[in-house]
Amino acid sequence: MTSTSAEIRLRDEMMMGAGFLALVFIFAGCARWPEKLAESHKASAPGAIQLARESLDAMGGARAWLDTGYMRFTFVVDAPGREPSKIHHWWDRRTGRYRVEYMDGPAKITALLNINTREGRAWRNNETLQGADLSGVLQKAYGRYINDTYWLLAPSKLLDPGVVLSDEGTGLGPDGKTEYRVIHASFRDVGLTPKDNYWFYVNPKTKIVEHWKFILKGGAGPASGYSWEDWRKVGPLLMCETHRQEGGERAIRFEDLEAASRVPDEMIFTAP
Repeated sequence: MTSTSAEIRLRDEMMMGAGFLALVFIFAGCARWPEKLAESHKASAPGAIQLARESLDAMGGARAWLDTGYMRFTFVVDAPGREPSKIHHWWDRRTGRYRVEYMDGPAKITALLNINTREGRAWRNNETLQGADLSGVLQKAYGRYINDTYWLLAPSKLLDPGVVLSDEGTGLGPDGKTEYRVIHASFRDVGLTPKDNYWFYVNPKTKIVEHWKFILKGGAGPASGYSWEDWRKVGPLLMCETHRQEGGERAIRFEDLEAASRVPDEMIFTAP
């Protein structure tokens, strides 16, 4: 498959989040999930775990997240001098079925895969992809799932197995004045980039994350920072719609947000 400018653009925008969803383990019946969770919590600071739980409660609570079996969203990247990049997602969280759609130049790419097996089918417009072309699109679709859901759901994943939390006390936000409680998250053998480091800035009154910083792939820094703003109710959940780059003009937005207990139409995961 020849790399087009749109494909390169997608690749450049893909900052791989490290977490994988604990709920995937629950729905898939992973026998080691309680063990992995216990290992993570044993290595984490009690104060950080408590704050993460309070933040999860503020976003709807663990029960609401467990009961949410279906999500839909569009991941939008706004950058100066570019047309917005849009990647469309549909997710059956109970079975791992996943649908990704995006434009590659003039062609529409559609991928149907299972995130637990990473196997699936894909199309370029109406042409069924095979061989290396299929493998490449499925790999990219899985990467979009990892990256884009992490930008959407990261604060709800702080208690996932493999995530180690430390309590960084209080810290100032980008304005240099607002005080936050800060949680540092690192990872043990999970995700595509387990050497990533994240700092979550939690409003001490609302318990909502309002900013984060991260250093990816074990780099030396400096850390990149983005806001978590425009929180709103989506089904039973409180979700963030906008991330604005600290000291820059880039923004990541979420459109078409849906959260429901079940898949509304089976055709979403069966037809191109």
